[in-house]
Amino acid sequence: MFPSSQIILSPENPGRFTQWFDWYNQERFHQNLDNQTPNEVYWQYTTIHQAA
Repeated sequence: MFPSSQIILSPENPGRFTQWFDWYNQERFHQNLDNQTPNEVYWQYTTIHQAA
C-alpha cells in the first residue's frame, strides 16, 4: 500500500509520513513478529507485564 518511494517529507505533503507510520504500526503484518502488527505485539507485551 505504501511503497517507500512514495514517502516524501515535504511542506506540500506534511501528513504523508504520519499516514505511513500509522499503516506500518497498525496494519502491516511483520514476519519477524509472527505475522502480527507492531501494535499487537506492543499491547500483548504491555498487558502481560502489567499483570505480573
